Amino acid sequence: MSGVQKCVAARMQEIVPEAVYVHCYAHRLHLALQDTLEANIVLRNALGVVQSLHPLFHSPKREAILKSFANNDKFGKYIKLKSFCATRWTCRLEAVKLVHCQILRILLTLKQGSDEKDSKTSVDALGLFVAVCDFQFLLGLEVLKFIFSFTNPLATYLQGKEIDVGTAQKTALGTIATIKKYGKLPYYLE
Repeated sequence: MSGVQKCVAARMQEIVPEAVYVHCYAHRLHLALQDTLEANIVLRNALGVVQSLHPLFHSPKREAILKSFANNDKFGKYIKLKSFCATRWTCRLEAVKLVHCQILRILLTLKQGSDEKDSKTSVDALGLFVAVCDFQFLLGLEVLKFIFSFTNPLATYLQGKEIDVGTAQKTALGTIATIKKYGKLPYYLE
């Protein structure tokens, strides 16, 4: 807890001694997701690759290459890649979804970028190309999309203006049950 939060909580206790300090549930969800992803090397690395793509494509030159594939129907609509926000996990869902839906376009742009004269860009593009082609990345990307698609509505609700503890608990328990239901392996794979 930061010093500012301690001061606010302490000040509230001074004004209203009966007040009870409640930790932010959205922050707790953020910490649970962070711990889960850090504990799984495939998910941690997949998230790291997604996070590494944005700075490379933030260049007007590479973004133009990425856009140039938009004229081809098999690549679908071009949507600018998004960066992560350190505190809002809802941004991570968008970043993962944008990489997922444009994976072929991203691979072609990375391949083209690996031939650039600038050695740093070339090495970065080649490294990301190899990482994106890796099965573990593709698996991790699918799992991240799955997890975030279920936790995002909960995170959005917990950060909303109109929230009550009962509905928050029901929503959280529903999210947990859904993830457990879909995350359970068939008996023959356990």
